[in-house]
This record gives sequence, C-alpha cells and structure tokens, in this order.
Amino acid sequence: MVVPGSNDGARLTRRPRAAENLLIAAITISALYAGSQLFIPLALAVLLAFVLTPALLLLRRLRVPKIPAVIIVVAVLLGASVSLGSVITSQAPSLIADLPTYEQTLRDKLASLRRAGLASRTIDRAGETLKNLESELQPTPPVESGRNLNSGRPAGAPIAVEVKEPAPTALQQLMSILHVLLSPLATTGVVLLFLVFILIEREGLRDRLIRILGIDDLERSTTALNDTARRLSKYLLVLTLLNAGFGAVIAVGLWIIGVPSPALWGIVAALMRFVPFVGTVIAAALPLVLAAAVDPGWTMLGLTFGLYAISEPLMGHIIEPVVQGKTTGLSTLAILIATAFWTLLWGPLGLLLAVPLTLVLVSVGRHLEPMSFFNVLLGDDQALSGSEKFYQRILSGDSDDVVSQAKDIMKDMSLTQYYDTIVRDALTSAARDAERNRFDDARLWEINSTVQDVVQLLADDEELDGPAVQPVVACLGARSALDDAGARIVASLLAQRGIAAKVIAPNDWSALADLAPRVICVGAFTGRYRLNHALRNAARVSRGAQVIGAWWSTDSATAGAGPPAGQQAAMLAMSFDGAVSAVASAAGAPAIVASLSEAAA
Repeated sequence: MVVPGSNDGARLTRRPRAAENLLIAAITISALYAGSQLFIPLALAVLLAFVLTPALLLLRRLRVPKIPAVIIVVAVLLGASVSLGSVITSQAPSLIADLPTYEQTLRDKLASLRRAGLASRTIDRAGETLKNLESELQPTPPVESGRNLNSGRPAGAPIAVEVKEPAPTALQQLMSILHVLLSPLATTGVVLLFLVFILIEREGLRDRLIRILGIDDLERSTTALNDTARRLSKYLLVLTLLNAGFGAVIAVGLWIIGVPSPALWGIVAALMRFVPFVGTVIAAALPLVLAAAVDPGWTMLGLTFGLYAISEPLMGHIIEPVVQGKTTGLSTLAILIATAFWTLLWGPLGLLLAVPLTLVLVSVGRHLEPMSFFNVLLGDDQALSGSEKFYQRILSGDSDDVVSQAKDIMKDMSLTQYYDTIVRDALTSAARDAERNRFDDARLWEINSTVQDVVQLLADDEELDGPAVQPVVACLGARSALDDAGARIVASLLAQRGIAAKVIAPNDWSALADLAPRVICVGAFTGRYRLNHALRNAARVSRGAQVIGAWWSTDSATAGAGPPAGQQAAMLAMSFDGAVSAVASAAGAPAIVASLSEAAA
C-alpha cells in the first residue's frame, strides 16, 4: 500500500521505467551489433550525404534538376575517390620494389644502436618475433611420395598418421580471390546505393524523421533536426577540408625532406586523421621507418618526426579549434568513450564513425527531452548551473572550491551581483529543502558555517571603502541558520562600503538591545509570519533605530509572501543589493564614510 504524500509511489514507477530503459538500450545495442553489415553502410551513406548536401543545395539553387544534381555530386565524389586510389596504386608498387635496397641501411642503424647499448634487449626480442613470424609464414615442405612414415618403427610403437588437406582446385582459389576483392566492392556499392536514394529522398526522409520525433511540437522537432544537420554537415565538411590541408602540408614537407613517395603519405595522413586520437600516430609510423631506412644518418628521421610532431598539435590545438569553434559540442571524455564504444561495436569503421554518430545523439538531446541524457553525458555544456554548483559545494563543505568558482564567475560581474544571482538562488534552494524537512538544525548550521567561510574568503580579496570603526548597523536573520547566512552576506557587503555592521544571532534580542544600532536589517528566505515576528521584536527592543526588512528568496511562489513595506519596517528590500542600498541610505552612508576617513587620516 502506498501512503499518500510519501515517495514510495514515485520509487515504484521509477524502477520499472529504469528497467525498461535498460532493456531498450540492450536491445538497441544488440541490434546494432548483429546488423552491422547493414548499419555500417547506412551510417557511411548518411554521413556522406551530409558532406554532399551543401553542394547539392548549391546546384539546386542554380536551377539544376534534382536527379541530375545528385548524379553530379556523386560522380564528383567517385572521381575524387578514384583519383586518390590511382595515386596510391601508382606509388605503392615502386615503393615496395625499393624496400630491399633499404635493408642494409636499417642493418647499419640497428648495429650502431647495439654498439651504443641502446635498446639491445628490445631489438633482440623484435628480431626473434620476426623470425618466428617468418617461420610460420613459410610453406610446409611436401612429404616425399612413397616414403613410409612407419619405417624403422619399433615394435609396439604408435603408428604415425599424417592428415593432408587436398590441394585447392583452381575454382576454389579463384573464389577466394574474388571474395577478397568483391567484399569491399560490394560494401562500396551498397553505400553508393544508399547515398543516392538518401540524396534523392532528402526532403521526404526529413519529414519522416520529424514525424518520428513528434508532430505534437513541430517547432522543437524541426529545430532539433535542423540543428543536427547543420552541426554535422559543417563539422564533416570543415574537417574534410582541414584534413586535406593537413595531408598537403605533410606531403610537401616529406617532399622537401626527401622521403620517398610523399604524395602517398600525404593522402594517408589526410585519411587517417579522420580517426580520432590515434590516426596521426598510425599515419606517421611508416614514413618514420622509411626515413630511417633511406638516410644513413639520423637527419631525415629527426626532420620527419619533427614535421609530424609540430603539424599535428598545430592543427589539432590551434587551427582546428579556431576554424571549428564549438561545432561538435562534445567533451574530450565523451569522444574517448564514444570511440571505445563504437570501435568495440563495429570495429575499425566504428572508430571512424564514432565522433559523427555521437554528435548526432548530442545534437538531438539538446532539443528533445527524452534524449536529453545524451547531451548531459556527452555534451560539453555545464552539467550544473552556477547556483547549483554553489549549493552542491556548500552541502559538501567545500568552501575552497566555491571560492575558486566564484573568482572565475566574478571576472564578469561584481561581488554584489554574484551574491544576488548565484548565492541567493542557492540558499533559496536550501531553504526550500529545509521546508521539506530534509535538514535538521545541526545540518543547517553546518551549511551556515561553510557560507561564512566563503563570505570571509571573498571579503578578504575586496578593497574596503573605509575602516569599520564602530558598529552602527545590526544585521540578523529572522529565524533559521540560512537567514543568518543572508545577514552575514549583507554585513560583509556593508563593510565593503565602509559601513560598520555587526551580525546578531537570530532571536538574540538582548544582544541587539545592548548594541543599540542606528539601523537594523532583518531578513529571511522563508516564512512570512516569522519575518513579521522578527521585525516586530527588533522594533520593540531598539525603539530609536530604523528597521529594514529584507526578503531574499528568489522563489516566485514565495516572492510575494513577505510583509508589505511599512507594516513592521521602514521598507522592504527584495535582494542583497536592495538591502545594502536601503541600509546605507538609512544610515547616512556618505557622512559616515567621510567621518571614518577623517578618523583614519
């Protein structure tokens, strides 16, 4: 039985929903893994469609019919692919033919390293590994026909039996070769088929996706789809241009250095840079080995290493962030996790598709609530707002982290603005939780202590307008520890203006009477009648003082619940800044500051 007002009903509904989500996720991942032969070509076609869409739209604006425009852009893509393939196939055979001529240079370098005692054990292990691989790759010598395997066998010894696989027929050899050749060709054909139909049916597919995302809110669904298409198209197009430029720089650099086949390694560098994290490292491995094999010295190897070591950081950390900006909207950790996930799911092609696919999920999650967790987990947006961070840190008692964040925020705002925009909202949340009995009094005073530390640390970095010699203002909270924290914030801000203010504990009316201040500021976060009661008592014990009421809550539901101005107070302030201004006006701040300055002189 679920008791009304308890959280048991919410928990019971939350658990089945979590189980359903886990089941849906498991089914989706299983389907992606089992249907990889279909989904990989489809994903490649979709990504290529985003790359080609700007060119297609340009042709359409030039009044080219749809189908001819699609044929043109796909033909240009195929032409570029064939051109790159022809460069690779033209340079690879000559490079392979020249490899034996570099063997002696490598032997001399290894010998020099061995004589110098550098990495001798590593070289020996590498040599043993290569020998073992060579022995495994060598064909097994045929057994002489007519030889009796059991000749000379001792009596009673086991009979030796040799099982020989029949030699493959010419047809079998032809089929194995065709399988190796036709498999990538078939995948390419499927990708092109998907690509052509996606480009032709682009508008229809967009409408269907909007229907799936939801027609109840067409604006949100359309915005989600348009934002995703814009981000992905720009990311892929700009990344393609940047990688092409990177490959050109590598090719020219290797040509100047003198590494053989520089165009080949430039193309490899451009293509491998689509692979996050490890692509450039893989692309640099063979040119480095080749540079070591060509040059008898170490100059070419050092220059080649320097080319990659300078070009990649320059492109990845300076040029690409400036050009791309925050196009992806993905955090570095998200890219790493996505790369590992899609690689495990789809292998090397998953490594290539990881970032674009994750970008789609994050872009959709920015606009659609059911998928918002993708944006929270994988996006680069702040997971918590400034006030939420403040509240979380004071709950943890981490005042140092709060001060560090506050200094970053106050680069764009003043201390008073920080208190009014960040701290007020956080303490309002704390007061709201206190009203729900989530804190006891001891816990509230722990929070108050952390806030005091933060206020003191922030006040130490501020310049005072004048010395606070004699307390002329009393600040006190209406009732709770959170109200007391608000009073201490007001007292600190008054001190920055050179107005002496002392904080009186809630309900300590005798201390207030002994102080006999000129102005009294009483504030609260919750409780209309509590604030009225505190204002009444403050006016009773200090009859000659002006009493200022302050309502600090930012909750719209309770913002109007404070006492009306003039009921028990001279006026009612609705913020920290309002309270400080009201107190300063009532205390005659200019005259006080002047007299304090004269006293200090």
